[in-house]
Amino acid sequence: MEKVTFRTVCLFFLLLSFSAYSQTGETINGQVLYHGLYPHAGVTAMLHDINGNIIDVTTSDGSGNYAFYNVAGGTYSISFEKTGPAGGVTLTDAFLVMMHLFNLYPFSPIAYLAADVDGSGTITWADYTLILVGYLNQGNPFPIGDWVFEEVPPFSTGSRSETKVSGSNGSGDVNGTFVPTKMVESVFVNLPANDVVIKPGEVSNVTVNVANTVQMTGMQLILRIPDGIVIKNIESPLQNLNHCVRGNELTLTWLDENAAGEVIRPDASLFSIEATVTKSWDKNVSHSFYVLPESHFIDQEGEVIHGVQIVIPSLKFQPAEEFNLTAYPNPFTTHFSIGLDLPSDGQVSFQLFDQCGRIVHEIINSYYNAGTHQLRFDGSFLTPGIYFYHVSLPGNEKYFSNGSIIKSK
Repeated sequence: MEKVTFRTVCLFFLLLSFSAYSQTGETINGQVLYHGLYPHAGVTAMLHDINGNIIDVTTSDGSGNYAFYNVAGGTYSISFEKTGPAGGVTLTDAFLVMMHLFNLYPFSPIAYLAADVDGSGTITWADYTLILVGYLNQGNPFPIGDWVFEEVPPFSTGSRSETKVSGSNGSGDVNGTFVPTKMVESVFVNLPANDVVIKPGEVSNVTVNVANTVQMTGMQLILRIPDGIVIKNIESPLQNLNHCVRGNELTLTWLDENAAGEVIRPDASLFSIEATVTKSWDKNVSHSFYVLPESHFIDQEGEVIHGVQIVIPSLKFQPAEEFNLTAYPNPFTTHFSIGLDLPSDGQVSFQLFDQCGRIVHEIINSYYNAGTHQLRFDGSFLTPGIYFYHVSLPGNEKYFSNGSIIKSK
């Protein structure tokens, strides 16, 4: 009787252990590697059943590892996603896509996914243009989103357990740099001794050069535009130079599609900026274009050239010059006169404002020769009070005169 009881108890615990083991199920391990090389943390891994339904979700750790526990027997697949912006896209990536299209540079599977930024399934010149112009120059997002991943194809549980290794990549980052390359030391700015004088109403030309001879195949410059400056146009001897103004930043990108490169010497213009000013600055203060750290040049191998020095003149504001003007009598009762001493021939405009800033009288573009003139006005219709006038030469905006006059009762 005791032997039967002992066997029964042993059998019970054996069955209990087997049942517990069966309910525990299988652990599925995986790892996400950026560009197939570096652990990628913070990636969301999703386990799908045979019908594509998500049955479990986890996140990769600092080593790129993730795991699904207690998975019942069946057929599964794994997909991935990640929030937040990707990085690492430079001119080198556009260069490598161009080399691939010339059949000179093969891509790994994950690099191929990263290069197909329009999501067409194949790498074409459209992808090259989206990287070079759409993303680097204009700042547009890629149609496929920020990230690409190699999914784990369907597999069955119960087979030999192994880690599912998947590649991940930032869209467009075909060489797998992951974070934007630190370009802060690759491009330096030299300020020439002489500033460019910029005047109200005039277009000024800022010529940008290199300090030393540079042989380059590509360039990306991102310049912070001084406050109050409006970019009108960009001229350059570089064919197909792209430029884009977004807010207070000017982005210029260029890549030699013949891969021959250009030799830029200090005595030649890299490009020139045509600009105007919309506000008054202190005439004793210079204002400069600042180069942002993402700026870089690449050589014929697509590698970043370090130590490039570019020369960008600062801007110095020349304020408008007042010409002599007298208003009399002041105060006046019915009529008053404006005495002008014009520095040059031109169209003269006169505006009279009330204290609320409304124009109450205006004469536009009356032509006068240089010299002294007298303009007589009928102010009998005005109500008593203080008025302000502005006289200018619209064809030569650097000349103006302001003042006030009083209408008595």
